[in-house]
Amino acid sequence: MYELRDADLRRNRFWLLFFFIYSTFSGALRKWVFIGDSGVNNVILVIQLLIPFLLVILLRRQKPLITYMPLVPYALLLVLFALNPMNLTVYHGIFGFVMHFGFWFMMFTYLNERDAFPLEKLIAPFIIICIIQAILSFFQFNMPILHPINRYESGDSTSGFEGGGVRVSGTFSYIGGYAAFLYFFGLFIWALMVEKKRNSGIILLLTGLGVLCAFMNGSRTTALAIVTFIIFGFISYGTLSNKIRLLAIVPIVIVFASIYNVGNILPSIGKAYDAFMGRVEAGQRTGESNHRAYETVFETFDFQSQNTLFGLGLGATYQGATQTWGVSPYIKAYGFYEEEPERILLEGGFALLIIRALLFILMIRQLKIPLILSIPIMFYLFFFAQMVSSTYQSIFTFWGIVILDKIYYLKSLETSSEVKPTTEGASYAAYT
Repeated sequence: MYELRDADLRRNRFWLLFFFIYSTFSGALRKWVFIGDSGVNNVILVIQLLIPFLLVILLRRQKPLITYMPLVPYALLLVLFALNPMNLTVYHGIFGFVMHFGFWFMMFTYLNERDAFPLEKLIAPFIIICIIQAILSFFQFNMPILHPINRYESGDSTSGFEGGGVRVSGTFSYIGGYAAFLYFFGLFIWALMVEKKRNSGIILLLTGLGVLCAFMNGSRTTALAIVTFIIFGFISYGTLSNKIRLLAIVPIVIVFASIYNVGNILPSIGKAYDAFMGRVEAGQRTGESNHRAYETVFETFDFQSQNTLFGLGLGATYQGATQTWGVSPYIKAYGFYEEEPERILLEGGFALLIIRALLFILMIRQLKIPLILSIPIMFYLFFFAQMVSSTYQSIFTFWGIVILDKIYYLKSLETSSEVKPTTEGASYAAYT
C-alpha cells in the first residue's frame, strides 16, 4: 500500500484548492469574459462536469479505486441504466452517467481515504473566498437588473425581486449555482464552530454574511438550510460559556454597524430581507411553498410514467443533453418536471431511487458527523437538492459535507486517549 508523504499532501492541497476556485469562479469567465463564445464556454462547462473525475485521478491516494466500495457495482448499474433502450441517444446516457456518478465517486473516495483530503489546511482560503463572494453578491444585488454584472451566461439579464433588488447568482451563470455555493457556506460555518480554533469575530462575520447572501439569492430552501446549519454549529460550539461569549459579541457588532454605516449597508440589508420575505409571502399565497415543503415527498412515492420501475434512461432530463441532442418523446409525453426525485425517477425509475437511498445510508454510516445531525441533512439532500441535475450543487455539496466531516474526524482524534501511529495519526500530527 502506498504511503502518503508530505509532498503528496502538498500536491493534494493544491488540486483541492484549484478545483474549488475553478468551481467558484468559472461562471465569471462564462458570463463576463467569454460572452457569446459558445466554444470556450462549452469547454469551461465540460471541465466543470469532469471535476469529480479529474480530482480523484490527480490526488495522491493509498489504495486502488477498485477497492472503494460501493463504487464499482454502482458504476456497472449506472451503465445499464444509461443503455436503457427508451433513451433518445447514447450521448444522453454518457452525460447521465457523469452526473449521477460524480458526487458518489468523490464522496466514497474521501470516505475510504480521509488523509488524502487535507482540507483542514485550506480553511483560510475558504474564508477569503466566502467573503469575496459575499461582497460580489452585495454589489450585484444593488446594481440594476440590466447591468452587465447581472447577466446570465446566455446574455440574458437576471431575474429580480418584486419591489426591487436583483436575485443574486454570484459568479455563476444561474441562481441555482449560487444557492449550491451557499449550501457549502452554511456547512463551512458549522465546521468552524466545531473546530473552535477561529476568532469569534470571524465566525460571526461569516454567519451574518451567509444569511445575508441567502436573502439576496432568494432561495427559501437555501435560507432554511443555512439557518439550520448555523443552529447545529452553535449546538456544537463547546460549553455554555463558549456560547455565551460568542453571543455577547452580537450587540457590540450591531452598535458598531449602526454608528459606522459604511456605504449605506444597513438599508441594503433591510432591503434584502424585505425582498426575501416578499418571496416567502408570495409562495404562501400561491401554495407554492406548501408544494415545495412537503408535497414533493408524497409525490415521489406516487410517481407514474411509461417505465416506473427502470425509468427512461440516464440523462433524459439533463438540460445540457436535451438542448444539444433533443428531448425523448417519452419525456415529452410525461410533461413538466422540476424536482430532483422526479428527475431521478424519470431517468432510472424506482430501482435507481432505491439504489440512491442505499448510497445515502452507506454515507451516513461512515460520516463522523453526529447521526442526529446528519440525518436531517441527508433528508434535505435526498428530496430537495439538485445534486444530479446541477453540477454546482453536486460539487459544493461534496465540499461542504467533507470539510464538516473532516473537522469532526480530527476532533475525534484530538479527544481520543490514544492516537495510533498510522497515516491517520500522521495526518492529525500535521494538523495540530
